[in-house]
Amino acid sequence: MSSGLILRPGTEADGVAIADIGRRAFRGGVGGGANSIVFPDELAPATQEEAIEQDMSWRVARKLGRIRRGEPTIVAVDSATNQVVGFAQWEQPAALSTATEKSPSMVTEPGTPKPPSFSKERVQKLEDAMDAVTEKALGEKGYKDMWCK
Repeated sequence: MSSGLILRPGTEADGVAIADIGRRAFRGGVGGGANSIVFPDELAPATQEEAIEQDMSWRVARKLGRIRRGEPTIVAVDSATNQVVGFAQWEQPAALSTATEKSPSMVTEPGTPKPPSFSKERVQKLEDAMDAVTEKALGEKGYKDMWCK
């Protein structure tokens, strides 16, 4: 029997798998990757297990929050193992015709407690840099006109 991928809407039951894929995708190498910005070494807990636990707790809360808010989430499932092997998750403006606010910051996102190893300052700098690049590439409106009705 050959295996393939099945794409389907993500559910709350997929939250841990989605979070783990995100954690592994952004860990980077030594001193690299987005995780080194969000969870810098100087704030890291004593053990690797604690670091993974803190990272996963935060990521699961974020991913489940998005699913619960109805933000589009698609998972890729291996048809042979029924395991989630990939995902896409994005934020759709709440009111497409009047959307002017950007999505919640990782720093201020409601309902997502930050672990002690989370660097609010570094994440804010990263988000500010991303906003500057977005404005430079797309203009003052940024992503505002990226959605269609």
